[in-house]
Amino acid sequence: MPHHSDAGARKTAAGTAGRGTAKTPTPVAAEAGAAGNGTTKIPTPVDADGLRRLAAELAAGNFPRHIAALPVKDKIKRAFTLFEVCNALQPLGLFPLLPKGLQGAFKGMVYKERLALSKILTTNIWWGFFFGPFYYMAAGMWKKGLILLAGLLLIGFAVGTVWYDLLQLPNSRPLYMGLSVGFGWLIGIMAVYDLYRHKVKKEDFWW
Repeated sequence: MPHHSDAGARKTAAGTAGRGTAKTPTPVAAEAGAAGNGTTKIPTPVDADGLRRLAAELAAGNFPRHIAALPVKDKIKRAFTLFEVCNALQPLGLFPLLPKGLQGAFKGMVYKERLALSKILTTNIWWGFFFGPFYYMAAGMWKKGLILLAGLLLIGFAVGTVWYDLLQLPNSRPLYMGLSVGFGWLIGIMAVYDLYRHKVKKEDFWW
């Protein structure tokens, strides 16, 4: 009789162990939590697989809790989350086109995957390009908006004064247009990252 009891106990333990061997979620998936609920901890993938898992979580609408609560569109939340990851690896500076902390991971990804992440990093680039300082002011970043507006006015003054009045060269419009397009592209690149600094980091900045 004791032999039967021992066998039953072993069988029960084996069944319990079998049920406990469910697939363990990946670190990024485990930290993401339920869709839309967000988490407090930012995953920091440093390789291509980590970035792929993070991209899948972002596509599913899983964001860190403090970002999920922001009143912005999901595409902006994706950019904010990726900026958090990038900043955890290495500070981004002002131009987050290809953060140094992600360059090694990018090398292990195919072009389509790199392009998808780059698009996230430059979300809202056209709003910044076409509306420039006025986009910043509308988003509450009025200090930098004023600086950018002053920069545009300075470009117009410099081209008109130096090119046309001092050098007396005709047709300054191509030069002015070229400088304006370049300046607008620069604003577009910085726009969503500056919004991240404003909304997530709560920075109060002139530049």
